Amino acid sequence: MSNVTKIDDWRRRAGHTVRNAQEILDASRTTVWRRIKSGELETFHLGRAIRIKTESLIRVIDGEAA
Repeated sequence: MSNVTKIDDWRRRAGHTVRNAQEILDASRTTVWRRIKSGELETFHLGRAIRIKTESLIRVIDGEAA
């Protein structure tokens, strides 16, 4: 699977785990949690699990989030 396919695949998902977000953003676990706590990354619950909204990750990558 090429990198382009992987990028397309993650953009099609509604939400991502913290671990997925770490890989997508190339950031540490602490940094991802800091961005969640600050509101920069929006989350939702799937049962007891926390997922990060894909739209939120895209905004961070595109530089729209502070």
